[in-house]
Amino acid sequence: MIWGFLHPWLFSAAAAILALLLLYWWQRQAARHRVSALFLWPENALPRSGRRWLVQRLPGLFYLEAVAMLLLVAAAASPFLCPPEQYPPLVVILDNSYSMQACRPGGLSPQQAALRHLQKLLSGQSGRRVLWILAGNRPRLLADGNDHSVFRQFWTASESRPSLAEALSLGKELCPQGEFLLCSDRAPAFPLDEQSGCFAEAGPLPNVALVNARRTDRKLLLEIANYSPRSQNLQIAVSSSSLPEQLTLAAQERRKITLALPETTVSETLHISLTAEADAMDCDNRLTLLSEKRPPVTCAIAANLPDSCQQELLAAIAAAPAWQSGTPPELHFGPATLPPSTGHRFLWHLPDKPGATDPQSLSAQPDHPLLRGLPLADLRWHCVAGYSLPGTVLLWQDRTPVFSLLERQDGAYDFHLQLLPQNSNISRQPFWPILFCNLAEFLQQSRPGPAKHNWRDHELISITLPPGQTAAPRAVHQDGRESSGSIKGKKGYFEHLPAGAYTVHCGEHSWPLAVQACSSLESDLSQAGRCHSAARSPGRASGSVLQAFSWLPAVLAVCILVWHHLCLNPRRNRR
Repeated sequence: MIWGFLHPWLFSAAAAILALLLLYWWQRQAARHRVSALFLWPENALPRSGRRWLVQRLPGLFYLEAVAMLLLVAAAASPFLCPPEQYPPLVVILDNSYSMQACRPGGLSPQQAALRHLQKLLSGQSGRRVLWILAGNRPRLLADGNDHSVFRQFWTASESRPSLAEALSLGKELCPQGEFLLCSDRAPAFPLDEQSGCFAEAGPLPNVALVNARRTDRKLLLEIANYSPRSQNLQIAVSSSSLPEQLTLAAQERRKITLALPETTVSETLHISLTAEADAMDCDNRLTLLSEKRPPVTCAIAANLPDSCQQELLAAIAAAPAWQSGTPPELHFGPATLPPSTGHRFLWHLPDKPGATDPQSLSAQPDHPLLRGLPLADLRWHCVAGYSLPGTVLLWQDRTPVFSLLERQDGAYDFHLQLLPQNSNISRQPFWPILFCNLAEFLQQSRPGPAKHNWRDHELISITLPPGQTAAPRAVHQDGRESSGSIKGKKGYFEHLPAGAYTVHCGEHSWPLAVQACSSLESDLSQAGRCHSAARSPGRASGSVLQAFSWLPAVLAVCILVWHHLCLNPRRNRR
């Protein structure tokens, strides 16, 4: 086992021996002495070969005083002597943002420089406990122990935001007595305490980046930024386009551009790439966008539904492209007496007893996806007062529910509507088509699979599990890497998927997925810089057996000095 010292610089005090040696050299230089006869001069005092001073003829007093000095130095350093496993724990915060990849051609990236620094720091402390915390969009603990290489496979430097402050708080919660080191590409934006240090080896670099991207069926919206001190000529290539787009951006300019997409690319995957003259990073120049187009919702209308209600439903379905009649139907429209089926049901309640509530007091549950953007003004909604509906009430007049949602045991939904078409103007207002658009989107997102196909890396990716599925979903990256998700209720979740294209597998089902890492703050490298600071008050080491005897060198040094004073001084006085 290799032992070491927490503060090896204390041994620099041993340089005092050089001062002692200099004093002896100055005192013992050859000098002229007048004597009455040559035989009175000692023979051994004559210099040999013209040399004025001989090292091998140093008196024993010099060695005695040198040993006393070394003992005093050892006494000062020995309290910090400990084996590597008893060093204070080191908590390393790793910046996992993609700006850690930036570098000049042929140079080192901040991530590579930090790896070299950590290797040098821990090379003589193989048994030291180290906590590795990854500071990405969310801080997370990678490893805790004396294995100093396990973190490398997880430090991908691919996320859009470094949560350094949150990661440092997590480290202090897990190991409050430790020593903390932040590895980043710039000085932290918050003050560090005495237990914390920082290592950043970077500098401002020119960079061009894709900072935002959206697509519809026929259009592609891109936002491009030039974080350079001069203008740059750029080239944008889209997989569906035969020719690349050329443009020039001025220094520090951000521009939004819209590209038309061919009709044949409605359901295709778009691969977007950007090239520039001077660019410090390549990871923010590539994006993958999947099509968000979903199959329309198939529906069927029960024959026993009154004609007036059927006409209202047919008008709403014909006006929305997200609906189509077909088999097997995902949604069954019918009266409240419609028998249960395998799909969703839209049950129209038509109470027999007459009566209507005040049409001006319609209220809605806030922030529900079925009611998003619904205009409630100027509506004349006639219904029977005091009539109850099952499930969660979404719309009501006074205290009478008029629209509710009920989730069944099999995972399907029942939508309950109480509306008397006579003397109501619902279908002649924007309310009616907007409600059915929201209803189609709600049903499309309730299908098994991801809520959407394009995600940002800081978002919590949710997957609707197929009925009866209990196995956790798996996301397989295009390069073969695999990530496992978690299950909560009827949903599966992925928290930390790096940017890229994936295929999500859940039982016999699979769906495509794309994750983007876009951030204008991370692509702007003007704030990158150099910062080397060590902890001013590192954590305490655990005690060892040898530390209990750290007083022994001091006692020996005191004994030598006392003997030196009591025994040698009288000899000098007698001379």
